[in-house]
Amino acid sequence: INIRKRYQYFLWTQGDLQRLLPHEILVCATGDLAKHDIRIDCFSGAPYGERMIELLGDPERGLIPRLVSHWRERDCAPLILPDARCDEREHAFLTREIRHLELVNCAAHGVVDYHSGMGAFFAFFRIENGVCRKYRYCLDLLVPHLYMALQRIAIGEGPAAAAPGEGLVLSEREAEILRWMRAGKTNQEIGLILN
Repeated sequence: INIRKRYQYFLWTQGDLQRLLPHEILVCATGDLAKHDIRIDCFSGAPYGERMIELLGDPERGLIPRLVSHWRERDCAPLILPDARCDEREHAFLTREIRHLELVNCAAHGVVDYHSGMGAFFAFFRIENGVCRKYRYCLDLLVPHLYMALQRIAIGEGPAAAAPGEGLVLSEREAEILRWMRAGKTNQEIGLILN
């Protein structure tokens, strides 16, 4: 899979990836997973607000940092929520929080460099027809590919990639449209947001 741009990643996660893991929302947390110094990206076919991203990524009380901690405490094994086989208190709390945020259910997994703590964590929400054990297997197979694709995007968005646009001045409206594109919004969604 030759993904080098954010929009390609969005199309992949909302297209081909849906056959293996049918989901409505994919949240990616990248950075220092051990210290919760992370960047949150959301790839979704459904509209979501910036407030939701803030709720998910808040370093102290956000759902994603708590999911990352729970994942790390469970030896970095894929998480399935709800999971009737698990009776841990934190697992039950996270399941209630997912439902409270109307995210319904979750399958999550990540990759981390154990020396630096840097890595990525992927949480799939609103999984069609509920979560099952096959998701653990799929997550084990797919998460490294999701991570490598994000790495290629980061390289493409780095300082060297910005050089051709140097000196280019965007209007406030153009910059706003680009921010929504970067967030993975479709043209139709951006049109609705901006009236």
